[in-house]
Amino acid sequence: MQNTNTNSKKRRHENQRLETFASPGVDPSNETSKNAESLPTSSQQTKSPSQSNVTTSRPAKRVRTDGGPTPSTGTPATDPPAPIQSKRNRAVARSSRSEGFWELDGSVVILIHRTLFKWYRSRLTKQSRYFTELFSHPPKVSERRTNSDDGEESEISIPKSDGLIEGEMVDGCPVYKVTVVTVEEFGAVLTALDNGLVYARASPPFDVLASLLRGAYALSFSAITDFASAELREMWPNDLAYLTSETLEHAIETLALARECDLPEVRKRAYYELLKNPTFGLLPNEDDTFASDDEEDSASKLAPTLRQTDLLRLIHARGQLQQAWLRICRAPPAPSIVPCPLSNRSTPEGQGSARARCREAHKESTTQWYTGVIQGPIFDLGMSDPLRAMQDLIEMDWDGMGYCVGCVGARRDFWQEEREKLWEGLDRWLGIELDADEDDEGSVDTGGASQAPRTN
Repeated sequence: MQNTNTNSKKRRHENQRLETFASPGVDPSNETSKNAESLPTSSQQTKSPSQSNVTTSRPAKRVRTDGGPTPSTGTPATDPPAPIQSKRNRAVARSSRSEGFWELDGSVVILIHRTLFKWYRSRLTKQSRYFTELFSHPPKVSERRTNSDDGEESEISIPKSDGLIEGEMVDGCPVYKVTVVTVEEFGAVLTALDNGLVYARASPPFDVLASLLRGAYALSFSAITDFASAELREMWPNDLAYLTSETLEHAIETLALARECDLPEVRKRAYYELLKNPTFGLLPNEDDTFASDDEEDSASKLAPTLRQTDLLRLIHARGQLQQAWLRICRAPPAPSIVPCPLSNRSTPEGQGSARARCREAHKESTTQWYTGVIQGPIFDLGMSDPLRAMQDLIEMDWDGMGYCVGCVGARRDFWQEEREKLWEGLDRWLGIELDADEDDEGSVDTGGASQAPRTN
C-alpha cells in the first residue's frame, strides 16, 4: 500500500516536469535555457541612454589585391595590366650605347641592331639624303638618285621597319631605327664625318674600306661614297699598265662589294686575281691543298662565298686564256710577223756584223725558244697567269741572244699587242660587257656563311 502511494507521487511529479518543458522557448535538453534568455547581455548592460538612439558607421573593408576573392564578386583580384610595348620599344630597352659615338650635345639617337648612336641631326641631314628622307614626316618610301659615274639614276629605298620609334626618348632625343647598315658600317661613316683625316693620311685596310663604302652607299652619303669608290678603284685598277705580279687579297669580297655599290670597273681585276689562283680562291689553305675535316669545320666560318655565275665565268675565262697562251708559246714568232730590218740588201755601213749575229740568232731561235720558254718556268706560269708570263717574254734578254735592236723591238711590240688583246678579251669571256641582271642568281658555298643583311 505504501509502495503504491509512492509510485503515484513520482508519476505526478514527472508529469509536472513534462508540462513545464513543453512550454514555448524552453529547451528540454537544457534546464537553464529559460534563465539564460531572461539575462541581459553585457552590451545591453553598459549601453547608456544617450547612446541608444545614435547609429555608428563602420569603415568599409579594403579590397584585397593579393589575388584573393573580392567581397563583391568572389573572383580573384588582379593587378592593373602593364602597358604594352612594341618590338621597337623593347629593342631600345635591350640596347647599349656606343662607346665611341655618343655625343653629349647630340640631337638624335640612331638605333642599329642593339647599339645606340647619339649624333647631330643637322650633320646627318646635310650630307645624307637617306637621313633627310628618314627625318621627314612622313618619310618618303623611295627617291631617285643619280650615279656619279654614268649619270644613271638609282633608287633610294627606306624600309618600312626604319623610322621614328614612337614614344621613345633617350637623353631627351628622339630615337630612329635604321636597318640598312650594320654597326661597323655606320661607325666607319661617323669616323669619316668626325675625323676624315684618318682616312686621308693613309688608305684604310680593305675591311674598313668595305664597311665605309657599304655604309656610305646605303645611306647616300655622296661625298664619302665618292672617296671610298676612288680608293677601291685604286686598289683594283682596271688598266693593264697597273697589273703587277703582286697577289691581292679579298678578291671574292670585292666582287660582292662591286655589285652592292655599283662599281663594275673593279670586277675585272678581281676576276683576274681569282684566275691566277689554281682553286679560284676557294680553298682556305695557303698552299692550296684540301683541308682535313676538322680544319674545314673551323675555317668554314670565315671562308668567303663565290656566286655560281662567277664560278662558271672563271672556268670559261681560264680555258680561253690557256688556249691563247698555248698558241703564243708553241713556237717563236715567224720572221713574217717580226721581220728583221737588217735583212734588206741595203744594209747600212757598219751594220754587217750585227746582221750576221741576228741571222745566226734566227737560225737558233727554235732551240732558244724551246730551252728558254717551253722548258723554263715561263710556260708553267703562263698556264695560270698568262699576262704575267707574256710580260716576262717581253723582258727576256733578247739582245744577249744575238738579235738586232730592230728585231728585239719588234718582238716586244708583238707580245705587248698580244697581251693587250688577252686583257680586252677578258671582258667578253667573263661576261663583263653583258648587262644581264644577276640579282636572282645562286651562289656556290665555299664552306662559309654568306656575307649579311644587314643585320647585326
